[in-house]
Amino acid sequence: MSKKFSKIRYIPIVLFIGAVIFSFVNSYFKSRTVHFEKYDFVITKVTDTPTGTAIPFQNDIKMDMQQYIFFPNRIIKVGDSIHKGAEEKYLYIFRRDETKNFILIDSIEPTGLYSWNYKP
Repeated sequence: MSKKFSKIRYIPIVLFIGAVIFSFVNSYFKSRTVHFEKYDFVITKVTDTPTGTAIPFQNDIKMDMQQYIFFPNRIIKVGDSIHKGAEEKYLYIFRRDETKNFILIDSIEPTGLYSWNYKP
């Protein structure tokens, strides 16, 4: 019975290590997808998170941009336009002014563990 008990003792450690590895691998693939993806859309909905960031939506589709954090949540509003080219570093936020022209409000650098080669 002592051998069976010693094996059971390692299960939480193995599960923890597995969860950490899964987290890193998942983060890698999500950030890779965002890096190679092109974004060009108008925000139709904004959801605030408990951490003070915001999540943009396009036609009720959550735009999960793993590498870019919209902080503070006041940085984006409904009607703003977001643009990022494939393999480009910066994500640009545009807003309409009084003359209905889009003006640049902010540019956001990527955050996260993984660094990618960007187009010059």
